[in-house]
Amino acid sequence: MPDESQHSNYVEDDKTQKVTKKSSNVIKKEDKTESTSNGNKAKKEEVNARTLIQAWCNRAFQKKVSGLREEFLSLRRYVPKGITIKAFLTNPTLCRYKDVPTSDANRVILYNKGVEQFIHANYTSTPFSKKRFICTQGPMDCTISHFWLMIWQEEVENIIMLCNIIEKGQKKCSQYYPINPGTSENYDDFTVKLVESKILSKDAETVKKNYIILSKKGETATRTIYHYHWQDWPDRGAPPINATPFFILSAVRGTKKPIVVHCSAGIGRTGTIVAIEYVLERFSCGQSCEAMDQILKDMRDQRAYSIQNEHQYLYIHRVLMYYIFERGAKVTNEDVLRNYKTFCDDYNAMVNN
Repeated sequence: MPDESQHSNYVEDDKTQKVTKKSSNVIKKEDKTESTSNGNKAKKEEVNARTLIQAWCNRAFQKKVSGLREEFLSLRRYVPKGITIKAFLTNPTLCRYKDVPTSDANRVILYNKGVEQFIHANYTSTPFSKKRFICTQGPMDCTISHFWLMIWQEEVENIIMLCNIIEKGQKKCSQYYPINPGTSENYDDFTVKLVESKILSKDAETVKKNYIILSKKGETATRTIYHYHWQDWPDRGAPPINATPFFILSAVRGTKKPIVVHCSAGIGRTGTIVAIEYVLERFSCGQSCEAMDQILKDMRDQRAYSIQNEHQYLYIHRVLMYYIFERGAKVTNEDVLRNYKTFCDDYNAMVNN
């Protein structure tokens, strides 16, 4: 395995929204004259979401870091039954890693001037959409134009990049967009112009937000693309525990188009941030998340080997707890807080080992 991997307001934006605050997590309040029935529905949904969050936390506390680690390791090699990878096997020069397959079942199929074109990418569904995400490998020199064709074809508005071009002296991704604002690069039929590059937020200083204009030969209309580059997520590891993933996800959540996410192989870091959003959307939609092992399987059924190692699996739990306990409504129950502290201590010991 390679080194690598405005539907609602329940996750934080620049004003730091609360997890369990009324009308801020599970539904969006439409106006000041909302009917009593709608208000009661909102309250019930809020209570339901809170109950689901509590159940999810209790499971993690009971499992502990050691139990969750064992849970992941028991599924480390899990692949869906009946998976076929014919397109992957017949296009080896277009795949970054020979041991990271892409399943035929839900792969993205490109159409280049009417001819099918392979790309190492899969749709991944969430409660909000069957094609909520496109998980893909980092572009190679020979696939940059394919990548931009996918962005154009799928009408993508947001790209999340979770790797750097070079990591530990090894190339992990090709430079597929201009570096300097005001400059353009041509990739076959596509012209990519970087209009602006800035830090996403003072609370997410390791994330660059790039404003890109994409144009295609023969087309008069252009596309606006927002590109978010998280720069300090270590290969095969987990980033620091902070609000960074929630700022990124909040920035892209409003789109109704597929959100493209990539790292190097498109499975580890990519699968991890997609899993975070998957859990949050299930909370929002009133769906249980207690069976995290099943959620791991569900994701791997769509993108093989998503969430590459136990560090990433544990990071999902730890960073969600951070958001719930430290960025959400104040928790005062001493037993719960004690369990949370124990989990954090065990997680830190694992990371620092």
